Amino acid sequence: AQGRLTSASSGASAVPSVTVTADYNATTNNDVIFANTIAGGISVSLPLAIILTNKEITIKNTGAGSSVTVNRSVLDVIDNETYQTIGPHGSATFKSAGGSSWYVM
Repeated sequence: AQGRLTSASSGASAVPSVTVTADYNATTNNDVIFANTIAGGISVSLPLAIILTNKEITIKNTGAGSSVTVNRSVLDVIDNETYQTIGPHGSATFKSAGGSSWYVM
């Protein structure tokens, strides 16, 4: 289900968020992805870094028992790796540096 995430403390502007329960291809519009892994592991694939310079995508694993595998797109790398793993209840923010690189912040 797509929605908007707003800071409760500051009332800051809303950012696009989506909740997923199965493998998902992130889009250029995604800012926050909530990955509900209650039924098992999920893979989230990042979009091409070259088209998203300075873009940040935060992925939150809302499940208790399974991991989220974050995959690169085509020839991109994520901190010089082909994928990153987010454990139960963990989260990570991925920032595109342009070119073919995503970095875990």
